[in-house]
Amino acid sequence: VEEKPNEDEAPYAAGRSILLTFKKGDVEKDYKFVSRPLGIDFSRIAPLTVKGVKRHSPALAVGIESGCILTKVDGLEVSAASFDDAMVLLTSKINTLSENKFS
Repeated sequence: VEEKPNEDEAPYAAGRSILLTFKKGDVEKDYKFVSRPLGIDFSRIAPLTVKGVKRHSPALAVGIESGCILTKVDGLEVSAASFDDAMVLLTSKINTLSENKFS
């Protein structure tokens, strides 16, 4: 019998994460984030494309790099959305995360 972890002991509250899907070339991959800032700089046009990744950031730690295209936010397709609509959704989801400064 496999024991389930006690959610009360988890470092982050249950449900306080976001799942971002990025595409690089033909490969699409999901990344889960539990704190902000993510450390990603996006170009200012749609589709949201990674322009840069900050040093020591959660995004760098999981392998997100320049040129990756954000395709989904928590399963919601954003690759065809306007820049403003995609950023509003992304920002609203990121703002639900707890803050954790990286250096």
